[in-house]
Amino acid sequence: MIGMVNYQPVLYVSGSWHERDRARAFAERARALGLRIAHEWWDRKHDDKQPAQQVLDDLRGVWTADMFVLLECATHSMRSAWAEFGAFIARGSLPPVVVVAASLDKSCFFVNHPSVVRVATDDAALEALRVRA
Repeated sequence: MIGMVNYQPVLYVSGSWHERDRARAFAERARALGLRIAHEWWDRKHDDKQPAQQVLDDLRGVWTADMFVLLECATHSMRSAWAEFGAFIARGSLPPVVVVAASLDKSCFFVNHPSVVRVATDDAALEALRVRA
């Protein structure tokens, strides 16, 4: 139709810097579902000289996303990823948020937010996104 735009939902993939290869692979699979990726933080150099700019870049990605996935890591710190999660749900709308974790009983209390879908695997997260995209 004339005037119709084929909109692709935008996804922010959050996770541990130590598992950035997992985040990159997840993002590639999400692209195959027709999603655009908000910010590819895993491809930047870990530059301790520019942390303020990195924070702003990450938050810009969070704020421009329609959907959010947090890939929980049991072996490394997730403080920044949980901060991104909080920034996303604090926007006030109820877009889909998918949290991937094998054991959610020890996770952040805010995984109980009504827009959160909790799943145990990356494959289940991709299926949850596919249904909502």
